[in-house]
Amino acid sequence: MHKNTICITGVTGLLGRNIFFEYLKQHRNNLNDIQFVLFGRDAKDMLLKERIREIFIDDGRFYLDLSENELEKILKYLDEDTLYINMDLEKENIGISDIDVQILSTLDITVFYHPGAYTSFSDSEMTKDKVDTVNTIGTMKLLNILKNLTIKRFCYFSSAFATGLLSQKVSPSDLKVERTFRNPYEHSKLQAELLVRKFEEEHGIPSYIFRTSILAGRLMEKNIGQIHKYDVFYGWTQFFIKAKQSLIGYDEDLYDTPVRMNIRIMGSEKSTLNIISADYAAKASIEIMSRSNIHYSSFHLVNTNETEFIIPILEFLNIEGYTFVDSIPQTLNKTEKLYYKSVGRLFNNYMQNEGEQYFDCSSLLKSLDGKVDCPIVDRDNLKLLLSYAKKKNFGLSMPQYINFEKQKGA
Repeated sequence: MHKNTICITGVTGLLGRNIFFEYLKQHRNNLNDIQFVLFGRDAKDMLLKERIREIFIDDGRFYLDLSENELEKILKYLDEDTLYINMDLEKENIGISDIDVQILSTLDITVFYHPGAYTSFSDSEMTKDKVDTVNTIGTMKLLNILKNLTIKRFCYFSSAFATGLLSQKVSPSDLKVERTFRNPYEHSKLQAELLVRKFEEEHGIPSYIFRTSILAGRLMEKNIGQIHKYDVFYGWTQFFIKAKQSLIGYDEDLYDTPVRMNIRIMGSEKSTLNIISADYAAKASIEIMSRSNIHYSSFHLVNTNETEFIIPILEFLNIEGYTFVDSIPQTLNKTEKLYYKSVGRLFNNYMQNEGEQYFDCSSLLKSLDGKVDCPIVDRDNLKLLLSYAKKKNFGLSMPQYINFEKQKGA
């Protein structure tokens, strides 16, 4: 019987692990039909194989809803029948050994997924160097290895924001580089897309690009809301948690105690983000890659509904007293100075959309043909995502000190 060989980079990351979990869920009763090749980094005190085992015990077992006996069966499979390849996109040769390259050359790879990336919206020189090194140069070096392998399909995960600031709907196959980008990250993802298309043209390996919007915790599989990396709107929320913590002290309930915060936010009550759950992103991409005939090669892996987020998040945190402005005020109080120096600076340009859908997702919807529906991130589902993050204090340790005036209404 033919065995599907599935390769996944960045498997310890949010999207990579959910792709891995979804494949396991679909093959839990026929594990002999699938082989995984998992790419990632060894930690300082833990091998990649051990990291995956720990991630599966802490997270994946819930996605699959496993009993103790089923868990042991999967762990045995991961220990004995899964191939782990150490890879670091920042390193020369991306850290893949000659021995591992030789092993890869013996495989008949069904789908090679490349969601591994460095995500940061900072515009600093240090960040620019890192996103270029990891997302662009790292992808180029990976493709240089893959060109000599037997691969039926290559799947690259880009960003829906890779086309920069938009004022009209854009096709997922649009590769115009003459655009205004919000940050180096967006530009790095577009440059990587160009490399993928060149790789496909020169080496004849069918390649597919999924441009994902903002990835959030799960909304389809257990544990609902599960996430381990608190960035983008979670990171925006972190600022207000730390600000509130400094204003009300540390002996009160951080989330339930109301507080007035004197801050003017560049945006509006109708500001929206395009948010999808990580498990939907995994299910949708796997569904399309499983088709014998794929009629498109580029997809906007996005939600058909934008999410109003500013007021729901601040209400969730019991924060009042904020107002909205069209531009950054010229004179700032202490809270505002910190806001516009940190998350405000990073996310201002993502907070100006008011419900417009600029991502053409027709190729995605036609390819899915109703087989996988995207959960709408409305107020109720946004609250589910925030409630899970609250249990983890949005990834923050306690306490978090910021130099605010320690009084309500500062």
